[in-house]
Amino acid sequence: VSRLYGGTFGILFTTLKEPTVTILLQHIIQKIKNSIFVYNDYRINISVSAGIAICTKEEIATGECNIETLKLKAKIALNIAKASLKGTIQSYNNITTTKTTHLYYSIIEQALQHKNIQLNFQPIINLTNNTLFGIEVLSRIVYNGNIIFPNAFLQLMASTGKIIDLDAIVIEKTCEYTQKFLSHHPNIKIFVNISAKAFNEYRFFANIIQIIKSYNLQQHFCIEITEHDEIFSIDNVKHIRDMLKYHNISIVLDDFGSGYSSFAYLKAIEPDIIKIDGEYIKNITNNEKDEAITLAISTMAQKLNILAIAEYIENEEILQKIKSLGITLGQGYYFGKPSPNIDYFIS
Repeated sequence: VSRLYGGTFGILFTTLKEPTVTILLQHIIQKIKNSIFVYNDYRINISVSAGIAICTKEEIATGECNIETLKLKAKIALNIAKASLKGTIQSYNNITTTKTTHLYYSIIEQALQHKNIQLNFQPIINLTNNTLFGIEVLSRIVYNGNIIFPNAFLQLMASTGKIIDLDAIVIEKTCEYTQKFLSHHPNIKIFVNISAKAFNEYRFFANIIQIIKSYNLQQHFCIEITEHDEIFSIDNVKHIRDMLKYHNISIVLDDFGSGYSSFAYLKAIEPDIIKIDGEYIKNITNNEKDEAITLAISTMAQKLNILAIAEYIENEEILQKIKSLGITLGQGYYFGKPSPNIDYFIS
């Protein structure tokens, strides 16, 4: 049990299921309701509302849910409980989609307005000499001290068009942070994801190129586009591709092999780097098909003079298999999880 802020308390259960937690909360609420509080001869009635949030073992294992995510979900549920009758218990899992969307949209608006975006960094390693080749920049929303992970907001941002605003903030913040790397890693590459929607906005890319150039970071930047994202106009992409290459900004095709248009995108985008989809990597040590596909992608990349990065390297066994296939760049939890601690990567 811990006081979170003001009159809000949190109780963390590690083994109980939701029905049992609900019964316990009902008991606590009733106990407080039946208690008599007197101050200066005034009787004070106290009501309690509660929000419940659950993290599954699978979500914890994959990093989709941590203590900050749990607190945020519980806070959202609590806010809805407060807006209902006093003494209400609200489970986050039972919140209607409309209510959840409205709350998240409000959170997104605040985060973008105040630029409350936290950058996390994950290393990309040169496997031939075990040195830092680059870092991927990942975004998190900061809301009332809580960290919101991308799976909770990216889809909503994309559907409302706010994703381009996020892209711009991340680019600008990344430029500011990158300055700290250069004295220690003068050749480092900085990988930043840009939404597919942005590739239909010529003006957006003109603006971010100016930002990148103002920091003189063109040769360090690698703009990532996810292969399974929908690009509405290949002609627009080609035009933006030429603009980026003219300014010496690299293009990365992420999750290569995950969609049906891999080779069409490869031809249209002409990337400098491809990231082999993690679905082929995580089971590569015991799946011959995954190994064959990964080898084929790597061989093709070499023929086209494209660098290939293997994602989802999570243990030594996978690392050795990737090396045996001739892949020279890798990324994954084995080398480091995404972290906001920039000093760790500098050292």
